[in-house]
Amino acid sequence: MAYYPSKRLNAPCKYSADRDLRALVRDLERAAQLSAGTSGQSLVAPYSIHDDLGTLLYACPNALAMLGLEEFASTDAFLDLVHVQDKVLIGHFLKAHDQLSFSGKGASFAEFRPVSSNANKKRLPGAADWIELTKKRMSTSGGRREYTVVAYRDISRRKAQESELVALRDAAEMASVAKSRFLANMSHELRTPLNAILGFSELLKSPLKEALPAEKRTEYVGLIHDSATHLYSFLNDILDMSKIETGKYEIFPQNFNLADCVRNTVAIMQGQAQPSEIRLECTGLDELPEVIADKRAVRQILINLISNAIKFSDRAGIVRVMAERRARTVRLLIRDDGIGMSPEHLQSLGKPFFQADSKYDRKYEGTGLGLSVVKGLVDLHGGSLEFKSERNVGTTVMVTLPIYGRSGRSVPSTEQIERVQAQSQKTAEESTKLETHLRIVGI
Repeated sequence: MAYYPSKRLNAPCKYSADRDLRALVRDLERAAQLSAGTSGQSLVAPYSIHDDLGTLLYACPNALAMLGLEEFASTDAFLDLVHVQDKVLIGHFLKAHDQLSFSGKGASFAEFRPVSSNANKKRLPGAADWIELTKKRMSTSGGRREYTVVAYRDISRRKAQESELVALRDAAEMASVAKSRFLANMSHELRTPLNAILGFSELLKSPLKEALPAEKRTEYVGLIHDSATHLYSFLNDILDMSKIETGKYEIFPQNFNLADCVRNTVAIMQGQAQPSEIRLECTGLDELPEVIADKRAVRQILINLISNAIKFSDRAGIVRVMAERRARTVRLLIRDDGIGMSPEHLQSLGKPFFQADSKYDRKYEGTGLGLSVVKGLVDLHGGSLEFKSERNVGTTVMVTLPIYGRSGRSVPSTEQIERVQAQSQKTAEESTKLETHLRIVGI
């Protein structure tokens, strides 16, 4: 037996036999009227009445408004208006029997998110996103039955503030972790080359230098130079990443031959590949057009990616640098047959200081800043960066750049097909202008 309210507060009960329920509703509404008369505002919160099983027997209009509904249909169940993730909690809350009061020590609370019960039930504006329930067992004086009266309170603002605080806390924790990782990597990457520089330079400066063979002195000077070069490269990466993240890294687009840029860069990287007997191969360069981009930045992108491919390749492996034109873009692919990566690591590539193997005893040295710089430079050109990798099979990095720069074409085309298309479009525009002029003058 259920009673669903109409829009009038004092409407007669649908089931007149339930006199105790009607009496309880009258008592609650009378209390609301009395509190409103003394203070000008009702002190009785929106409420609903339930039986021992938690079934909805009555809901006042204020409760309906908070749920975002005009009225309940006779087929409604209260749990149909509760978010699916909160149904179990609210079901147990309504069925539990206790004598706790609406407020004070030991009060019983539950929180839920309301939803419309079906697609054709309109959710009114102003409905609460989160509602807090407080319940109490009540009956009228001399009544034969007790009911569960549930009071509602809109806690949407509090929940929104809690979500903001959680987001801020998570962001602060992530920043703290990033700071710790940054400091750990910084100390590691700075100490290693500095120790080599200081140790070998002190040895060459000391009286023991005279006892060293000439080839050893030459070797130590070479190690000092290599350590200084590594340190210089690392600091450059730090500065580049800082400029990119703060938006202060400037690119200077120019028209240049991309094929020549790729060939020259591969030639430069031969020195790094030879000690490990890694072969560098280039394909697809003959079909590349001239591009409008920052030549220095494009060379840096290629150097970082080829260096990574060499570093993670097996001895006597092959690193392939391929290129192809796709409509108004060019795609550069750097493929190696090295150790590869697991799928779960691909999404984190390009983040500062990320490495698939981040342990301090990792086999492959590096900071992970190289890919971060590459991603930032590609983004500045309006391009895209993609990774494909398989563990123990290899990795392919794909860089896509617009041919005519971030803002489109800024130089005349040198290709026959595009010149014909441009001329056709120009002729069509001139024809349209002529027809418009003739129509205006009445011809």
